[in-house]
Amino acid sequence: MNNKPPLTAEEKALKAQQKRFESDQAIADYRAREEAINRNTERLRALRLAREAQKPPPQPAPKAKRKPKASLSVYLKRETDSGRKT
Repeated sequence: MNNKPPLTAEEKALKAQQKRFESDQAIADYRAREEAINRNTERLRALRLAREAQKPPPQPAPKAKRKPKASLSVYLKRETDSGRKT
């Protein structure tokens, strides 16, 4: 059972005002954290871009030369010369 008397209009208004104040404060805290994160992200991005600008671009690795594939006649000659009869 609820033994508390009902709230008066003035008490209800004070409670509503308190809730609005707390929600406004929470929103302000959230926006301040978000702004701090954005400033830090911009600072780190600027540092990364400056670091990358100082490095020369990477040179591509030289391509490995592939051996040309042996023709069928070369393969057959090698097989007969090996002494195996398959």
